Amino acid sequence: MLTLYIVKDLAITELQLSYIMTALPASMIILAIPSGKLIDVVGKKKPIMAAFILWAIVIALFVKGDFLRVLIAMMLVGALMVLSNSAISSLQTGLVPKEHRGKVNGGQGFFRLIASSIGPLSGGWLYDNVSHEVPFLIQIGLVMIPLLMVYFWIDENEETLY
Repeated sequence: MLTLYIVKDLAITELQLSYIMTALPASMIILAIPSGKLIDVVGKKKPIMAAFILWAIVIALFVKGDFLRVLIAMMLVGALMVLSNSAISSLQTGLVPKEHRGKVNGGQGFFRLIASSIGPLSGGWLYDNVSHEVPFLIQIGLVMIPLLMVYFWIDENEETLY
């Protein structure tokens, strides 16, 4: 659906699409080590929250985007993926006992796969039957849920157990 939206709705050429899709892994490679260092300096909570806020900005750039906006949005997606994945992994390491990490990672993967199957199905239906922009705009509201959960429930001042 993402590629379809970029090419059909935003009228971005196939060549421009290749540049956009290259921006994601390129930005992740460039930002991987600096993001890890940033997490060591500022903690885990702020990068996770920054990633959720970046996601809302990305959607706003993307929905009414042109080539440059979508390119920037994809670079921001790379940044937020590196920030959130690194910070969440680091947070889990400190919160979950070593003997339970496999179960926690397996459970997390299970629920991520459920969301990964429901998201495209519901997004595709909304894209076809409601509006091409609605599946993307809904994400702005949905991202507020984990943002608030992290804000209220994660206390980095607590001593990590593991």
